[in-house]
Amino acid sequence: MSETVNPSGQPETTKTPDPDAAASSTPAGNPTSSTTNNSNKGSSSSSSNKNNSSSSSSNTNKNNSSSGSNSSSSGSNTSTKPAATPQPTPAPTPKPVHVHNWVYHKATGHTETVTEAWDEPVYTTIYEYHTICNGCGKDFGPGEAGVEAAGHHILAVFGDACESYHDEKVAAGEEITDYIHHDAVTKWVEDSPAYYQCSGCGAKKDG
Repeated sequence: MSETVNPSGQPETTKTPDPDAAASSTPAGNPTSSTTNNSNKGSSSSSSNKNNSSSSSSNTNKNNSSSGSNSSSSGSNTSTKPAATPQPTPAPTPKPVHVHNWVYHKATGHTETVTEAWDEPVYTTIYEYHTICNGCGKDFGPGEAGVEAAGHHILAVFGDACESYHDEKVAAGEEITDYIHHDAVTKWVEDSPAYYQCSGCGAKKDG
């Protein structure tokens, strides 16, 4: 006797005839008994094959069901996974704009003298009174000495034209009575021109 599982999943008991018992109970040379035994053997083998096929089919279905469940679970996980959110590209940091701070620098140079300072003298004409002969016009000079000299001249010869004299204002020369000051004449000679320079970056431009 053997137990198998039918397609519905219920256990099934199959009686397998004992060949020895069949041989002892059936007369030798009885074809009917032999045929019956063979038929029983075929039926048993068929049942066994059916049971094996059913078991294999059941196992295959279970495996397929498990695989389908896993596939469904995998598909479910894939469908519920959130999509990656693209990160925004950060904007480039703008470079600071440089503002020039212009500082004025004066021109440099030196003074050259064209004409030195000087004082201009002021001259005044000097006048004297000289004794002059009325006859010949001779000048006997200033003062008492001139008068004395003119007297001797008149008395030296009688009866000529030189008989008298007179005093006359005569320019005797010049003398410095004042000064006019003249400053030095100079000029500016530029060594380097004026300019502006940025206190931050050092850039320059004309002043």
